[in-house]
Amino acid sequence: MKIGISEIFLSLQGEGKYIGTPHVFVRLAGCHIRCRWCDTDFSLKETLSCEDLLGRIKELYHPGCWISFTGGEPLLQAEELSCFLPSLKERKWPVYLETNGILAGPLKKVIDCVDVIAMDIKLPSSAGQGPFWKEHEEFLRAASAKEVFVKTVITPETSDDEFNRAVDLIARRSPEITLCLQPEHSGLFKGALEKCRALQRMAALRLKDVRVIPQVHKLMLIP
Repeated sequence: MKIGISEIFLSLQGEGKYIGTPHVFVRLAGCHIRCRWCDTDFSLKETLSCEDLLGRIKELYHPGCWISFTGGEPLLQAEELSCFLPSLKERKWPVYLETNGILAGPLKKVIDCVDVIAMDIKLPSSAGQGPFWKEHEEFLRAASAKEVFVKTVITPETSDDEFNRAVDLIARRSPEITLCLQPEHSGLFKGALEKCRALQRMAALRLKDVRVIPQVHKLMLIP
């Protein structure tokens, strides 16, 4: 079974709750949505067998690393991942899944071999996609079987109404779930950061852990 790969590299996690931790990033090719702020190249560069992929990861892995599956949307290849991930679990290497939080069915195929789920909530006004409220709710219900936190990209145009709907969705599942507000990078100093701070105060009324975290890897000029 072959897995479609865009790139594999070692770097520091630049987003979300685990920022600053070393990760072997396995960027899987392909995505089924097109967020208007996305600048990631997730085109297919190569296909690897499970054995070859494990070998590539071994070359980069060192103690303390996470193995991060990102995209694109990695759950588009859930069948392939369900065959591959047990080899990482056998080695007790921690697995981090970064996903757009829409594909609950595919998540269930791999969740037993995943340790942490970084789930996006796509706000319609910022992503230019969706809405995906039903899909996000179903996904978060499934993801709650493991450690999960939520990221959402904030732009100056993000509306209070849609943001409150996202907070409601998280709070109904558990107010303990961490929410990371990520100011869209190109608008960081054009209103997005200030918007995040205002929304953080709103969300803190219902959630216990709300953080404003920009894309630090871009600020540090690392991959």
